[in-house]
Amino acid sequence: MSLPATLGAFLQIWHHWSARCTPKDGRWLLMRVRPYRTVEDKIDGVVVTFVDVTERQEAESRWEQRQQLLVAELSHRVKNTLATVQAIVNQTLRDKGVVPDVQAAIGSRLQAVSLSHDLLVDRDWDGVELETIARSQLGPYLGEKSRVRLEGPAVNLSAQSAIPFGLLLHELATNAAKYGALSKANGEVSLSWEVIQGERNRKLKLVWRESGGPRVEPPAKTGFGSYLIEHGVQDAEIKRDYRSSGLVCTLEMPIAPTGDRK
Repeated sequence: MSLPATLGAFLQIWHHWSARCTPKDGRWLLMRVRPYRTVEDKIDGVVVTFVDVTERQEAESRWEQRQQLLVAELSHRVKNTLATVQAIVNQTLRDKGVVPDVQAAIGSRLQAVSLSHDLLVDRDWDGVELETIARSQLGPYLGEKSRVRLEGPAVNLSAQSAIPFGLLLHELATNAAKYGALSKANGEVSLSWEVIQGERNRKLKLVWRESGGPRVEPPAKTGFGSYLIEHGVQDAEIKRDYRSSGLVCTLEMPIAPTGDRK
């Protein structure tokens, strides 16, 4: 095949190609490749041009650095604020003579929020893997003799969903430790998830399944913990089934397409 024919076949696919490169003197150049056409509109070669875009590249780099510094500063301040809120709440509850169980419940929920927040900070608020959140919230039960089994594909949760999702797992684990499978020596929890195709978009389906614990029944009254489980995660459909073998909690929620994590 002749050179024009070879170039023509290539450029039929790549009508316009550009790339940035850095020469030895540190300048940024934008290289563009276009087909050269004759008056008969035939491809007879290529035209390569270089444009100095050093100032634009440096401006973009400065902007990215400022954004990173801003996110880091905001994250640091939010973390300090959470610590301050937790200290104020704990001290106020003690001063008012609130029973220790209530103090512990509020403190553990604030800690659950802080754990998910730290994960988001570590990933520049670009979402968090579901399994990472699960391991963070269920850490006390994931030792050498783990009583909690995790199983599912890699799923990235958006920054908007990560904190309420962490709270959901925290509440389920807390209830299991007080009244469910984790309150007994032989009790176990299986946490599994999968991605399914819904009518309009992809969905995350997650199942929390307890076994080996005491017989469970629907609570006589519901409190804030039940509200967090049933309504805390936006756009999620959550069902709790109190079976004789143990609680089964099922969650379904839409998830963002790959690449659209925020």
